[in-house]
Amino acid sequence: MKIKKKIKLQLEEVFLGIGSIWNIVTGAITMFYYSSWLQQNVLIETTGDRGGLFADRYYFESVYLFVIGYGLAFILLGAVNFYLSTKIRKDGVSTKVIIWLCLCALALYLTMDIIGFIFYFATVVTCIFKNMALKTINSQAELDA
Repeated sequence: MKIKKKIKLQLEEVFLGIGSIWNIVTGAITMFYYSSWLQQNVLIETTGDRGGLFADRYYFESVYLFVIGYGLAFILLGAVNFYLSTKIRKDGVSTKVIIWLCLCALALYLTMDIIGFIFYFATVVTCIFKNMALKTINSQAELDA
């Protein structure tokens, strides 16, 4: 008879996991759906309507490549943070991880990804409060001993 072990996820793991999945989904939508829409509706229509001016085509191809790079960056950011969500320890979160998550939250805020920002900001806040609580517990244990 196998014993099933329940995995109890911590709140910051859940927030970071959802935020990273959100990044992967929005990056995939941007990279595949929006870039193909941009290519079909902008690149093809400009060649038919205006006679294919080279400057316009070059400009829209640059925008197309930027959109693909932007989507790929979000997919990579989501993958890295999903990996980090599996490596969060129960005895506190390192300061480097908290700084990384703050930078991710700032980047999402600046790109107006409000849903992703909320998840990453909630992760940062819960990590900070968890570290503060663990420091308080450790200092109380030292005083009692």
